[in-house]
Amino acid sequence: MAAVRPGAARYWVIAPGDKLAEHRLTGDMPAADRIEHDWRLADIRDGLPQIYSSTHEAFVAQMLNLDLLDGISFSKGCYTGQEIIARTQHLGRIKRRLYRLHLPDGEWNTGQSLLLRDGRSGRLVEVARSGDGFEALAVLNVPADTPANDLASAAASAPSAAVPATQLPLPYAL
Repeated sequence: MAAVRPGAARYWVIAPGDKLAEHRLTGDMPAADRIEHDWRLADIRDGLPQIYSSTHEAFVAQMLNLDLLDGISFSKGCYTGQEIIARTQHLGRIKRRLYRLHLPDGEWNTGQSLLLRDGRSGRLVEVARSGDGFEALAVLNVPADTPANDLASAAASAPSAAVPATQLPLPYAL
């Protein structure tokens, strides 16, 4: 058994099916669907991204905040994409990051493109129903150091297709 992240109240339990059943850690399909939903919502609230077929090869590690989650080693040996990741980390500015959002009720899918009313655009990484809408993780453009009145102006002139999303806090600093 291992904690999902330090201080988390969630754990991964990996064992053969019969051992999991012995400890009542398996369930019927409706329970499994509920457990999967709850797990995905907890991942969103913890700011932990997952990659699916609709989002593979769409992001570099820093866009998913993996550098902030100690999900990247800059001292380890070679791995695929190492040059781009290291160059971005040490020389460049990270222009897109993972944010947590509340989205209104609607049809939302992992991999879907978004245009927010504040002018930022990006792509959904994870989505789960929560209360009267959805909670989501999305990779969005990092807002430039823009005065608040310019952001208000961008929101006022946003196209009608722009999403009225609310940014929610992550449990770590960007």
